[in-house]
Amino acid sequence: MLHFDFSLPPTAAIASLQAKKPEVLKDEARLKHNIYNRVFTIKGIADVDLLSDIQKSLSENLLKGEDFKIWKSQAQSLLASANTALSPKRLEQIYTQNILSAYNQGRKEAQFALKGEIYLRYVSANDSRVRASHRILHGIVLPREHPFWEKHYPGQDFGCRCRAEAYTKGQLERAGLKVSMSEEALAAFRANPPKPQNEDNLKDLRDIIAAKLNAHRGNPHAQVRLRGILRELEQRNERFKRINGLFTQAAQKQNKSVDSKIVSIAKTTPKLKNELGTNADEILLSGWTLRTHTHHSNVDSFDYSLVEDMLGSEYRVKHSKEGHIVYFSKLGYHYKAVFKKAVNDKGEEEIYLQSLVKGSKKI
Repeated sequence: MLHFDFSLPPTAAIASLQAKKPEVLKDEARLKHNIYNRVFTIKGIADVDLLSDIQKSLSENLLKGEDFKIWKSQAQSLLASANTALSPKRLEQIYTQNILSAYNQGRKEAQFALKGEIYLRYVSANDSRVRASHRILHGIVLPREHPFWEKHYPGQDFGCRCRAEAYTKGQLERAGLKVSMSEEALAAFRANPPKPQNEDNLKDLRDIIAAKLNAHRGNPHAQVRLRGILRELEQRNERFKRINGLFTQAAQKQNKSVDSKIVSIAKTTPKLKNELGTNADEILLSGWTLRTHTHHSNVDSFDYSLVEDMLGSEYRVKHSKEGHIVYFSKLGYHYKAVFKKAVNDKGEEEIYLQSLVKGSKKI
């Protein structure tokens, strides 16, 4: 069985993905980006109303990896301040459902990013609390791309404790498991697999925000906040697409023809403008930098996409002849970024990211 530890908080789940062998995943950087988007959305929506305040404490609990007792005390404090009460049992239901939902979504992301011919096996908790409609699905094994998983991937129903396990064909055989389709049907499925849909990794997040917008349609403040979350999500996604596209061509394919291509990776902060003595509004990244910095093999397009989020949270700054060096901490890692002011052919000032280094210890 192909295992991903989603008993970890999302930030740790990202770190565990970073530690996997590169050949295991189709697109590791995109997977980390999608999980990061999910955490951002949970935290953002959490500010809208009381229920969202509870979700916020839950998402923070999730990020810190704290247990239910700690979250329960935080949630009860929020409820007391709002003169609202929920029973300990109801609090545990909210906690369990949100945790299970977050982990199942993360597990699904990872399983669908695996390379090769992958099969999923439906596994229920198989105890007296399992609903009958889920118990009958226990043990079903089908190709990952089978339409069955669109409606029946575990975690879509409230309180569902079921999970899906991923196997390669060889692992299925060694485990003595069989596909829940006849050989004829399986052969036909392989010959005519479903056509892949256009990838939209924001669809489920858009749906969540749309539901919140509808629920708070009479609250102008909530509407503004929710639309702001959606707008930032879209901007974050577009930024990653720009960076990932150039990274693929320059760093991975070593395509010299994109050396002169430039993408914007972040908005400049007033502090960085002041320290570099420039009014340039954006931080730029060139194809040449990506192509010639492959010795930093643990840095991928996801790391470059984090630069905007890291600005303003530096723990150390220093100047050198090469440029302005800034040190950040993010998602359990430490980053060293080198920024340099330049002037283009039009005489306009620009800021470039010249180097990005990542380590598990303070650099």
